[in-house]
Amino acid sequence: MPDLTKIYPRVAFKPKPEWDAGNKALNEGMTKLLMTLKNEKASIKQQRIERGMETKFSKLPSKDLPKGSGL
Repeated sequence: MPDLTKIYPRVAFKPKPEWDAGNKALNEGMTKLLMTLKNEKASIKQQRIERGMETKFSKLPSKDLPKGSGL
């Protein structure tokens, strides 16, 4: 990984020893979001229909989740 402090000299980064914990928390949060979306798919779709969002945005292309997402 490149030295980000050299690439972005005016940006304050968290100390490297804190990165693992931060990355773990982010990963857990994203996994929880993915599981919620997967488990609540029908309910979310029904809410989108009721609010008119399904019609408005249903023409947008759908993409599969990237490999390794666990879903």
